[in-house]
Amino acid sequence: VITPFRKFLDQLQKHKQMHILLDMSEVRISFCWYFTVVSSLKMAHLAVLIILGLLQYTQQLPTEQVQVKQGSEVDPARELNLDLLPSTTCGRYIQNRIVGGQNASLMEFPWMALLGYVGPAGTDLHCMGTLISARYVLTGATCVFRKVPILVRLGEHTIGTEKDCNVNDASDCAPPVQDLDIEYIVRHQSYNLRPNQNDIALIRLKEEVTFEDHIQPVCLPVTSELRTNNPAEYIIAGWGRSEPFGGVTKTLQKATVPAVPDRDECQRTFEDSGRVTITDGHLCAGELGGADTCNGDSGGPLGYPAQLNGIRFVQYGITSFGRICGQGPSVYTNIAKYIDWIVANMQP
Repeated sequence: VITPFRKFLDQLQKHKQMHILLDMSEVRISFCWYFTVVSSLKMAHLAVLIILGLLQYTQQLPTEQVQVKQGSEVDPARELNLDLLPSTTCGRYIQNRIVGGQNASLMEFPWMALLGYVGPAGTDLHCMGTLISARYVLTGATCVFRKVPILVRLGEHTIGTEKDCNVNDASDCAPPVQDLDIEYIVRHQSYNLRPNQNDIALIRLKEEVTFEDHIQPVCLPVTSELRTNNPAEYIIAGWGRSEPFGGVTKTLQKATVPAVPDRDECQRTFEDSGRVTITDGHLCAGELGGADTCNGDSGGPLGYPAQLNGIRFVQYGITSFGRICGQGPSVYTNIAKYIDWIVANMQP
């Protein structure tokens, strides 16, 4: 009975686009009010009972699927509105907080976003993004490809805590997190999972974000100077695994990683991986045995402080892919090559 039932769930999910618990092995219909109706039908078909039981379960799931649109090509004749991206209210940089260590300081990276997906026991948080304006979150296309997020969480520091406070001052606490609904998603029209090209997407929120101390946008390389800037090192942040087979970290982590400007050197790291091609749409950073992004960090930021109406934190890359965590440089989407695409696919 179990195997046909799982096949039934697979078909239901495929054709109805429902998120179903694929690992369910039984439906406890005795807890459904429908059971009292059908129990008197001695010859009721098992499939009928399954469907009636699922009705109770699916009532608790979101009724609307978040729309994923294909991005638009950049029209050279169209003037891009760079004012859609903030340049004077972004990338708040608190210099004395950007230091070595594992745990990020409270509100050190207020642009960090977590993506929420329908999971077996509620909402699963496992991909990342960055707030780039009051209405948009930047992330990787990987994060909106096989599964589609239903919400964006902003202002998080330690997952699972009711209140996030400074470890050195219990009175210094951040306001509550904000879970925001998604209006739609724009995935790059030429995204290719293999060989990992154009790994970039935009999430448009249903409502504008109210900026607070723990929720602020990051800067992007909007000027020609920033687009050609090549820092010797970068700062990464995320809640991913701290080691290849370890658990996901609860508290936001940060690290500094060296840049790998030589594309050929980066390409050699993946020479045994088949279809990986490093292009100018990628950035490489990290080293063997050093700090690195890891599983769960996809969509997160790679950045560094730079001059933009003062010293501000600028995001240069989006975490895309790599080898086993810490086993060589990781690869990031090169945002400088996609600024025009980002702006062309944003609305006021």
